[in-house]
Amino acid sequence: MRVCHETLETEAYKAVRRAWRTTLGARSLRRNLPVPAAPPQHLLQFLTVLERRLRRPLPLDLFPRHMRPDDVVRAICNPVRERPGHAPPTVFIAPGLEDDEPRLAWFRTALRQDVRFIVIAYPDWPEMVRPNWSFADLVEAMVHQVVAEFKGGDILLTGYSFGGWAAFGAAHRLIALGYPVRWLGLLDSDTGAALQPPLRGLRARLRRVSQEFEPFDWRRRVHMGAGLLLAKLARDRLGLNHRWLRVLPLPTQFWFDRRTRAILRLAAAADWIEADEPRALSVPTTLFRSAGNGPRASLDYGWGEHCSALTIEVVPGDHHSLFDPPHLEELCGRYASTVRGLSAPAELLQVM
Repeated sequence: MRVCHETLETEAYKAVRRAWRTTLGARSLRRNLPVPAAPPQHLLQFLTVLERRLRRPLPLDLFPRHMRPDDVVRAICNPVRERPGHAPPTVFIAPGLEDDEPRLAWFRTALRQDVRFIVIAYPDWPEMVRPNWSFADLVEAMVHQVVAEFKGGDILLTGYSFGGWAAFGAAHRLIALGYPVRWLGLLDSDTGAALQPPLRGLRARLRRVSQEFEPFDWRRRVHMGAGLLLAKLARDRLGLNHRWLRVLPLPTQFWFDRRTRAILRLAAAADWIEADEPRALSVPTTLFRSAGNGPRASLDYGWGEHCSALTIEVVPGDHHSLFDPPHLEELCGRYASTVRGLSAPAELLQVM
């Protein structure tokens, strides 16, 4: 398979085989079987190991929904490049509580011809445990990335779930710095639910995630349980700077890091909101609200009091399945139509 320079191809081939065997199993590797769309945690663990093998970050957008080992090698060696002369509007997208995820990447891939997304990277937990670190520092990190990529014109922001708060805070900060924020898009971001502890605690988290594993996949269950338990133990008793954290097995460390990031980000955001930091924003805002939440939450998810120019688009699916077929097509259609409608000149609205 000559898909790229021989050296790069050989390096990618070896790295993919090792990472695949470690996280997804030798059987599917031998038979070149595709990975199912769920559970996404398997794909994320695979990507984490693969990045360490290659010693470089790999965006989730590279990988198709039902990827095979050969597809991964091909994607690494021949990433999709923008067509000459094709310049769709750029949108900075803030992911959910636990960073980028496959479903959000598939959403971006489906809109590749209509929107150029730039994914925001949040600070990792070693940075978050520094003295006096706060949600304002997370917002500042997002603003820094936006400013670094800013090429003039209007700034468009989007946040999914918890990322709605990050994008909202970044919009305020960018406007204060004099940048032209034109639009804020909220992908099923609930002002209350986004700040609830993940799955209401450790036991619920273990039960929910373990249901996604195969019946006899005891190794994955052990690593997951150990990672989540150690995350709680480190936070509550031992502290997060112990040397033993560096020698955890990669699958255990994956769950430890994932849980630790989530809890620290939630606590920082809750403190920010409790201190009455969120101020009303008059930038045009669109909430893409999933229909699956039904009467459990208000229609505007509480954003009405924070965004004076709020428009609501109800899309099919729930908080996760809105990114899955057949719901994805309608979401992408509504999103693309909204972004296209922003091309008309408009005055930059100011913070109230």
